[in-house]
Amino acid sequence: YQNNNGYNYGQQLRLLIRIKDQPEIKNFYRIFVNTDIEIQIDPEYAKYHDLPETHTLSYKTMDTDDPAITNGTPKNNYNTDFAEMEFMQNYYNIFTDDLFTNSEYTLNVYIPYPSISGFYYGYSYNYVDPKYIKLHKTKVTIRLQALSPELYQYYNSLQKFLYHTDDVIEPFRVFNNIEGGIGILGSINQLRYVVYEKENEQVLP
Repeated sequence: YQNNNGYNYGQQLRLLIRIKDQPEIKNFYRIFVNTDIEIQIDPEYAKYHDLPETHTLSYKTMDTDDPAITNGTPKNNYNTDFAEMEFMQNYYNIFTDDLFTNSEYTLNVYIPYPSISGFYYGYSYNYVDPKYIKLHKTKVTIRLQALSPELYQYYNSLQKFLYHTDDVIEPFRVFNNIEGGIGILGSINQLRYVVYEKENEQVLP
């Protein structure tokens, strides 16, 4: 996968997520993608190094150049070179239905393709060589949330605050809707999809 800046991320798994927008109202969304990779370590190697034979690696990384999320401006894998809603980083993966009001839309996102180049395990940072690892099973969990306008406004103002913290001299107001207090009252409606890859006994390079 190569983004609009020409940066090559190597192997990526592409996810196409179809959204059917609720008509007649303004809609606000948030998306999460988690990847859990279950690996098996060679039994003799695991025994010698006092490691479990099965281990799960979890990733919460997601990349996208989808204009609905990036406001039409490309970003890179580190969320550092795009602008959306007057801030640099879309920390919370929030977006609106501006591009697909009252219609259907397919989000285009990427996650690292399940592969292991070796990893460090435990507090002692034991390195496990990839030649002793087998990819066993991969689970991808997609959570698509519909946010209330108040909650979207809170996340929007919060990530503006997080980006501008070092530059702001005067106090920066994070949205709250609790009269006479501090806090946010909002709601989330969430759809959760789980995709499993078939077991793969191939030894990884």
